[in-house]
Amino acid sequence: MKNLITVLVTGLILACGAKQEEAEPETEESLVQPEKPDKPEKPEVVEIDGATAQLVIFGWSPDSRFFAFGQRGNRADPLDTEYQGFGEFWLVEVAADEFVSEATTKITYTEAKPVTPEDIDEVQKEFLKKVKPYGIEGNVGAKLQMNVIEDTGETERVEFTAQDRQTFSAILVQEINYEPYPCEGRFELVLKNEKTGDKVTLQKAGKFYMASMAYDIHSAYVDPSGKWIAVFTLKTLYGFEGSGIPSFMVNTGRLP
Repeated sequence: MKNLITVLVTGLILACGAKQEEAEPETEESLVQPEKPDKPEKPEVVEIDGATAQLVIFGWSPDSRFFAFGQRGNRADPLDTEYQGFGEFWLVEVAADEFVSEATTKITYTEAKPVTPEDIDEVQKEFLKKVKPYGIEGNVGAKLQMNVIEDTGETERVEFTAQDRQTFSAILVQEINYEPYPCEGRFELVLKNEKTGDKVTLQKAGKFYMASMAYDIHSAYVDPSGKWIAVFTLKTLYGFEGSGIPSFMVNTGRLP
């Protein structure tokens, strides 16, 4: 039964957050001028209790209507399967903060069928073919500099800084319910413009999601126009006998 629970938890699908609040019309002064690196940074690999997840950024469409990303890695379930690989790739409609379902592409191991890094590479190539008609061709925009200001375990506040020194605070408040098995979790994510005081709610605290042990702000990317943002949260899921499983999710919306 425990192995069955582990496989079910491993197969959870990430969900984007609530729809973006309507923002005021932007002015030239309010637009972020993001730093444009010479080349994208290497994807970061997160490891928890032997399980790994690697965030992969494919970037924005020319009109910033769509944003593509994925995650890939390996699980650490107590099975005889040597290669416990997985790959999950999504296209997000930015203003709605929703997945484009027909573009979603994924692969994951089972007890009967291992998944190797080469298998994941093939699925990633398939995804890139799917999203090319949407204009996804490697324009990652810019990764914002991040500084953690506060982290109490329940509340996390980080400061994102753009090249023009504009700053935005992201405040994440999480609530974990430990009574059910496995535990349940939910969070709220609010973005604040430190200069104007304007706020945007990227994720509303809605229903609880099964097996969510913790949420942490991981990183953020802005589009080339400096109007839109994608904030990544590292979600820790409940695995075999309480082990942690890293998994990424995203919230997108207009900068306040």
